[in-house]
Amino acid sequence: MTAVTGPALGATPQRAKLSSGLLATFSGPAFPLAALALPLVVYLPNFYAAHVGVSMTVVGAIFSIVRLLDIGFDPVLGAVMDRTRTKYGRFRPWMAASIPLLMIASFMVFNPPAGAQPAYLIASLVLLYVGYSMAVLGHLAWGGVLAGGYHERSKVYGWVQAATVGGMILVLILPIIIAKTMKNGEAAGISSMGWFVILLTPVTILLALWRVPEPAGPAQSHPAGRLVDYLKVIRRPTVLRIVLSTVAMATAPGITGAIFIFFFRQSRGFTAADTSILLLLYFVGGLIGSPIWAGLAKRIGKHRALMVSCGYYILLQSLTLTFPRGSVAIGGAVMFLAGIAFSAYLILMRAMTADACDEARLDMHSDCTGMIYALNNAATKVGSAVGVAITFPLLQNVFGFNARLTQNSPHAVQGLNLAFTILPIMCVAVGGLLMVGYRLNEQRHGEVREALARRDEALLA
Repeated sequence: MTAVTGPALGATPQRAKLSSGLLATFSGPAFPLAALALPLVVYLPNFYAAHVGVSMTVVGAIFSIVRLLDIGFDPVLGAVMDRTRTKYGRFRPWMAASIPLLMIASFMVFNPPAGAQPAYLIASLVLLYVGYSMAVLGHLAWGGVLAGGYHERSKVYGWVQAATVGGMILVLILPIIIAKTMKNGEAAGISSMGWFVILLTPVTILLALWRVPEPAGPAQSHPAGRLVDYLKVIRRPTVLRIVLSTVAMATAPGITGAIFIFFFRQSRGFTAADTSILLLLYFVGGLIGSPIWAGLAKRIGKHRALMVSCGYYILLQSLTLTFPRGSVAIGGAVMFLAGIAFSAYLILMRAMTADACDEARLDMHSDCTGMIYALNNAATKVGSAVGVAITFPLLQNVFGFNARLTQNSPHAVQGLNLAFTILPIMCVAVGGLLMVGYRLNEQRHGEVREALARRDEALLA
């Protein structure tokens, strides 16, 4: 199939042909967005606690509170997106508006002045999360309407996740290179991550806006976008399962990401450079895993593939305490294999969310795509926020862990081990169990799409 050509920015054709070129262009914004999201979880909490000098408990509280406040922004944004009507579409204008916010806030967060106070971190994070929410929610909802078929959606989000992991890999390489070439390597590495986001954000988003169309909104009996509609949407069994499972599964990487550096340096005996290599191998595994999970979903269905990925994650996560301390070869192999599971829930949940949007539109007679993706996005943020909110205070106040020490007490390290293994395993197990009995499979989705097509034809007649 060939990509749509012509002035896509000003047109809204009903359905784009999903060529590889079009999907690659559409996925482009995921590069800088992922390069921004990874340091927010893995590097920046550690950097502000260990180098800027903000208390570990204060850092954990700030990152958690700002994320939770940002969660309240998602439902409002999703409702407004559903009511947005422009010649450029519903979702693309919001991505365009996010560009200056992301560029300014990225400079502030990744380049803090000497002695930056908590108020500076709060203000810069709030601005960053507003721009990030606009871009991510717009991108995900746009992807949900770009493809209509059950398996097409796994393909779309498989491409997006591959770009996401690619962005993470690229941003991970920066501190490794800079640490070996500059004296103030860690601070310079953090700054370089910010500049990576600043430079790539306008290029990738504007290219996607130019080349990829947004299909016109469907015919509907009732307008969408009222906040009261969230009560109707969240009560839907399919949506509720997706939201709760997403919270559980997002909490696991929220926990491991927040303490990844501490765990591998103090518990497993790796150097800073080796730790970055392990994280890089983990995301390389995620890149390899993207087509694997999309392909498995095509064979056995999305929710079953998701359950398989949960079992695989639990097995590999339990092996992180078993390999020899400081062994990059063995540790790297385990982390590569563990990383294969990383992409699964992101690809499959996003594709399942698009299916849930179709089912909701059929039953509610209104298109709530923005609202349902806002719930999914908010659920991901809840999990991420809970991960930091649990682990940092737990380690500091219960186990006496000190972020500024290069080696903590055995008791503190034991707490680190428990937090990195047991807590995420429990979260993923809950997320997988919530998929038992999930009913919106390929057959049911086909019935929904046929009913929608008949109704849309009748409304347009």
